[in-house]
Amino acid sequence: MSRFLVAALALALFSRTGAAQTTISLNTAARVAPGSPVRLADVASVSGPDTASLSDIVVAADPAAHPSPGAAGVGWFELDLAGVRAALDDHNVNWGRTTLSGSTCAVRFGATPAPAARPDKPARAEPAAQVVDVSGPATIRTYAAVSLARLFAVAASDLRLTFDPKDDTLLSTPVRDRRIDVQPGATNSSAVVPVRILIFSGDRLVSSSTISVRALVLRAVVTAASTIDRRAPITADQITSSQQWLPPSTGISCTIEQAIGATARARITAGRVITADLIQPPIVVKRGELVDVHCLAGYVSITLKARALEDGRDGEEVSFCVEGSKKPFTARMSGSHAVVEIAPDSASTPATPEANR
Repeated sequence: MSRFLVAALALALFSRTGAAQTTISLNTAARVAPGSPVRLADVASVSGPDTASLSDIVVAADPAAHPSPGAAGVGWFELDLAGVRAALDDHNVNWGRTTLSGSTCAVRFGATPAPAARPDKPARAEPAAQVVDVSGPATIRTYAAVSLARLFAVAASDLRLTFDPKDDTLLSTPVRDRRIDVQPGATNSSAVVPVRILIFSGDRLVSSSTISVRALVLRAVVTAASTIDRRAPITADQITSSQQWLPPSTGISCTIEQAIGATARARITAGRVITADLIQPPIVVKRGELVDVHCLAGYVSITLKARALEDGRDGEEVSFCVEGSKKPFTARMSGSHAVVEIAPDSASTPATPEANR
């Protein structure tokens, strides 16, 4: 056999042997459950064709039997390369195709200590809303309350204000002989109002600062006791009246009298405040109906019959025409009647309905 053929066979044999190698690399540290045997896969990284058969080999039967126990049932021991090799020898491992490397592995066993509980941060106390007593000694706080009550067109007792605690020193400042200028920086479209506070001593500006105040206004409101469908007439049993603390941005509620008999412009859910934009007056006259029209001219009143040329709601101006006339006139509906006021001393006043006959 030639030298070249011998070398080729040797190289092929070497390659096949190398490809079939199983490698075991001992980890530097491991953690195992107490009372359980330590297996090779617990303390080493195993790869190669014999991984499945080698991984379950027990290399330490009872870790708790080793010295160096720790506190609270937690301990550790060191497993060296010689100990692993001896355990593998007991299972007749083929070292011709198995490579073992590493030094020692610190094996920890026992209960895993629970992480220390972090103390909960105390919840930040929200400042309380308050009705400011403006009858006491004058302070920046009372001046701000009076100014905001004027802005929202309510009494100071009908206004709850929430101030930021960081502004307490400023707000508690007595007025004494100084002049205070409070300038709210928003209208009633927002619940949070920036307020600029200027303090003067004589003709000198002593201080200028801006604070934010959250406001709630006590309002008499009409709310839906049950859901009201769109275009449905509103009855007395569908609504209720109460007083509520509301943000100034909440629309002004209609009255009980305005709500009863009106129709819903849109669906109104139960509990919702019924504002004027959610309802419309009922239709009190339909096109073609005869209506009593009261013509007022100074101290004189004339009542006549006229026919409506269109549907009309309470409070709306509606076109009418007197029977036998082709000239229409307008009158405002007041319930089931219509009223037109005539100023006889005005040259621009249109002719009375009677003159159109």
